[in-house]
Amino acid sequence: MDLSSLRNRAAALWARIAPRLWAVNWRRVLIVVGAVAALAVAAAIHTWRTRPAPLSTAGYSAPVPERKVVDIPRTPVPVQRVVAYDKKAVAKKLPALAPEISAQNRQVIANADIPATKGGASAVTVLDTDTGESRILVREKEPPFVEIENSGALGIRYGINEHLRTEGTLYGRWSALRVGAVHLGAYGEVNSEGGAKVQAALEYRW
Repeated sequence: MDLSSLRNRAAALWARIAPRLWAVNWRRVLIVVGAVAALAVAAAIHTWRTRPAPLSTAGYSAPVPERKVVDIPRTPVPVQRVVAYDKKAVAKKLPALAPEISAQNRQVIANADIPATKGGASAVTVLDTDTGESRILVREKEPPFVEIENSGALGIRYGINEHLRTEGTLYGRWSALRVGAVHLGAYGEVNSEGGAKVQAALEYRW
């Protein structure tokens, strides 16, 4: 394809897009974009101020501060024996913890895989002083009813449109605020046919 053909195709594409651009109510678009931008800034500030402390790359225990539900005093409890896991087996399956459990005065008495939850979870380790066995009890927290979010997605779609022509679409969505199961944010896309849109988005998710 020579330069002249490229110019002709670009001119034809601009001729299709230009009338649509002139017909757009740009004042309304600017209001929507400004509102979305304000939500984006608010969500970014909230996310930065409430970000969790980073995990240590050396292990999972001492460098990570314990997040207590309430400040509960502790007291020594007499125990006849404690049932512990084989540390070699634990180190083999969980190599990242090997340096933390290698000391002679440390024993692994409980373990659990806790999946991610929307509202987080609280956990306690319970020791049965009669049997010496330990269990981890986990309770999922209810997420707050209203929450500022700052999540998004970018993607590409390709298929057939209503005119039975192949069409590719580059799109993005961003979520700024959640009220219950309703999420408020923005959506935008541009396609290979010359169409484009930027919209406020209201979604119900389950």
